This record gives sequence, C-alpha cells and structure tokens, in this order.
Amino acid sequence: MRSILAALCVVAAGMPLFAAAEPVDPAVAEAIRRGDDALARADAARDVAATMEIYADDVVFFPAGEEPMYGKAAVRRWIAHRASDRKAAREQFEAATLDVCGDLAVETGTVAAEEAGAGGALATRRTPRIAVWKRQADGTWKIGREMRGGEAPSTPPAGALPAPANAAAAPIVAPTPAAPPAAPAAVPEPVRLAPPTDVIAIPDPRGLSEGFVRTIGDRLRSRAAKIRSLQSAGGSGEALRAARSHAARELQTTIRDVGWIDVARFGVATSCDAAFIVVESGDAALVRSAVPWMKDLETNPEGAECYARALEAYRKLK
Repeated sequence: MRSILAALCVVAAGMPLFAAAEPVDPAVAEAIRRGDDALARADAARDVAATMEIYADDVVFFPAGEEPMYGKAAVRRWIAHRASDRKAAREQFEAATLDVCGDLAVETGTVAAEEAGAGGALATRRTPRIAVWKRQADGTWKIGREMRGGEAPSTPPAGALPAPANAAAAPIVAPTPAAPPAAPAAVPEPVRLAPPTDVIAIPDPRGLSEGFVRTIGDRLRSRAAKIRSLQSAGGSGEALRAARSHAARELQTTIRDVGWIDVARFGVATSCDAAFIVVESGDAALVRSAVPWMKDLETNPEGAECYARALEAYRKLK
C-alpha cells in the first residue's frame, strides 16, 4: 500500500518516487471517518442521492465481479439498481489503514453489512474495500476511486483504526470463532445478476440537436399541461389516469433513448415537467430510477420546488 501511495504522491504533488506518506492529520482522519459513516447510513437506507454525495464527479468504481464504472452517472445507475435489491439492515465501514499524501488518502478495510438470514436471524457479511479519497476545492473529502472485493472473514480487520470518541463501542455483531480452514476449492466464475425489474434503465445523457431538444420539450410540456388541466377541472377519473399513464410511457421511452431530462440540455422548465410526470405517474420503478438524476434541480431556485416534490415521492417508497 505504501508503494501505491508513493506513486500517487508523484502524480499529485511531484514528490520523489520513494517519499514516505505523511503522518495522518487527525482532522483528515476524522473527515474521512465521517464520510464513511455518512456513506454507510445512506447505503443501508437505500438513499441513492445521499450515497452519491460522498463520491467525486470523476469517480471510478470497481465492484466485485463486474466491469469498472467511470463517472458519477454510471456509478449512480449501479447503486440505484443495487439499492432496490439490498437487504442490509445496518452497515458500517471498518478502516484498517489510512495513508495520506497531500490531497489524496488511501483507506483499506472492510464493509460490514448486517443482514437478515434464514428465519430472520441477523448475520454480518464483510467484504474487503480500498478507497482513494480526494480533497475537493472546498476542502471536503470525497471518494475518487473505490474497489470492493468478494466476501471477507467475519471478524474485523486486525489493527483497525479506533472509533471516534462519540461512536458506539460495540461492533455490529460479536465476532464468531474462526472456522477450521477448508480444503482449497475451484474459484467459480463471477455471477452476473440481471438488473432488477423494478427500475428503469436510464443511460448517460447524449448530445442532441437543438431541434430535437425543442421537440422533446414541447411534448413533455404538452403532456404535463394536460394533466394539470384535468386536475384543475376536478378530474379524477379515467381521463386523468389515462393522461398520467400516457405521459409516463412517453417519458420512459424518451429517457431510455436520450438519458434523463436534465437542466443542462433541456432547461429548468422542461426538467420540472419531466419531474412532474414522474411524480404524477405513481410508477414506483420510474420514481425510484429517475429521482436520483434530478439533483441539478435541487440547487436551482426555479427547480427546487419540483425537486422537493419528487424527493418526497421517492422517500415514500421506502
């Protein structure tokens, strides 16, 4: 690990190749520990939006048995798919080592997830983990690279970093005695799970002509306006249900082709029309998949209200 960090130091700070890693600043260690805690809470709560707050925009993620994922959009899709099938009741990150060099920090350890097994009994599953944290321009630390391996031993890593003073002293579950070593077995091929059926596959946004952007915007505006008109007229019957269903189907077809209706390409009004259709559809799979893509509305004064409404619908699914 020291050799990896030394190489990172060369890239990040122009230091000599064999320079030693810096003594760990307690403030940096605490910042990374808080990031791990926030990530664990968001992961266990299946809160995709909160999970993505811990990752840098240029993150590269290496999940066990799968191809690497480059960029926040790709990682967001993977986490959204994974979140819908998660069974963990609680999760925590157990850090074994932390080395810091300038604006980079390398953390090794395990991820401990408390899951319900047969008969409802809780058991802890641990997987190895390496995370490379990057200090951002605002001074915060976010994960730039992360690799998670296969299942690890059930006991915490030796020499794990001490918990902060205000953390609970007890681990998730008491470690069990190690089992006798088993005879070597053939390593099976990685199992690739099919994406769950209760999410909508949303690809990365692609470049579009101005005419195509206007056409999509006009169509969504028309569908949203029809729903609002029926609502204003007190419609609550078949006509309103049909309008919502038609708009949702058309939106799904569009986003599967061009990606989410984001602010950068379509503007706030069109993005809010899309968010409105998602909420009005009542389609859990569409809500679960689309809302994590709406973060660009949250910080926009014109889009904050429609984002808040979409986020409320998302939280009600849990």
